[in-house]
Amino acid sequence: SHLDTVLHMLWERNMPGEFFVHPSNVGRAGYLSWNELRGMASAGMSIQSHGYTRRYLTDLDDTSVANELLRSRKVIEDRIGEPVSVFAAQGGRINHFIAALARRVGYKAVCGSRPGQWHRHSRKIVIPRIAVRVSTSGDEISGWLSDRPLALTALAGRYRVLQVARWALGNETYDHLRQRYLEGH
Repeated sequence: SHLDTVLHMLWERNMPGEFFVHPSNVGRAGYLSWNELRGMASAGMSIQSHGYTRRYLTDLDDTSVANELLRSRKVIEDRIGEPVSVFAAQGGRINHFIAALARRVGYKAVCGSRPGQWHRHSRKIVIPRIAVRVSTSGDEISGWLSDRPLALTALAGRYRVLQVARWALGNETYDHLRQRYLEGH
């Protein structure tokens, strides 16, 4: 599984990993269980928040955004038994209001979906991250972990193109077209 592949690669390099979950999906078909997530946490991996559901926070009112942030953190902390201090926005849909609110409700770090590297002393408000998808190969992951600049440059270029499409089309139309494309391939 991707879980085994990614964990093995991280362990070989003595690197920790941040894994972001939606509590509403944990245990459903195609998703990890709470037992698997607790095992990952016991192995030194960090289980963090992706929001409670798969909704884009930029589409929600302020109260709903706060609920997604707070509920997700509480459920994960209760089920894993470890603090949750990092939030990664669903689909990278984040703005300064959401990032600031996440910090106000107790998250110490906020991640977007812009690919890139981040260092402890960086002053970026939204931390870049690399999303691992079902279609991501072990070779791709290995390239990202090896610090090869071209591996991240290609991801960053793809991100920028898709970001323009998301902005121009809106979330609903973009997601509909994306789903039709994926079903055809």
